[in-house]
Amino acid sequence: MTWLFNHDNVKNIVNIAHGEGFGLPLFEAAREGLPVTTIGWSGQVDFLNPKLTAMLGGTLTEIHPSAQQKDILLAESQWFQPNPMDINRSY
Repeated sequence: MTWLFNHDNVKNIVNIAHGEGFGLPLFEAAREGLPVTTIGWSGQVDFLNPKLTAMLGGTLTEIHPSAQQKDILLAESQWFQPNPMDINRSY
């Protein structure tokens, strides 16, 4: 991943997750000093450099009934829905 994140053609990493956003690709990109565009909610806000990160705004919404899983994704669970206009402005 270090080679990929340091390639001349790679300028930014984008992760528009609606669940838990913390992940190894974001962590590795941050380690390499690569700018990140992601949601401004969840675990990644604890380690991303605010100077190199575009945090997308949005709202928490209830998960769709089809996504519910017994003892994992409960009916009262919520997902982060990024504001589409924030996504458009980030590019």
